Amino acid sequence: MAIPNDLSRRRFVASVGCGALTSRLSASSVDDKAKLPVVQKRLEKVFRAPCKAPNDLQATSDGLWILDQVDPNKSLQGSL
Repeated sequence: MAIPNDLSRRRFVASVGCGALTSRLSASSVDDKAKLPVVQKRLEKVFRAPCKAPNDLQATSDGLWILDQVDPNKSLQGSL
């Protein structure tokens, strides 16, 4: 029974690239990660949202609507 040779150019390049990436990641040490710069960030809350988990902002002719990520139907299932 013959074994088909399905090694394409794309698969060969992908495997060589993965091998190079794996060897590069394994060569990095904790000291290399300690030398990375730390970027300070700050969060400024402009206003309080009227819902638990604001997830989206919708612009309509009435104004801006804040959409909530929490499903109101899930809270009703626990009380049944």
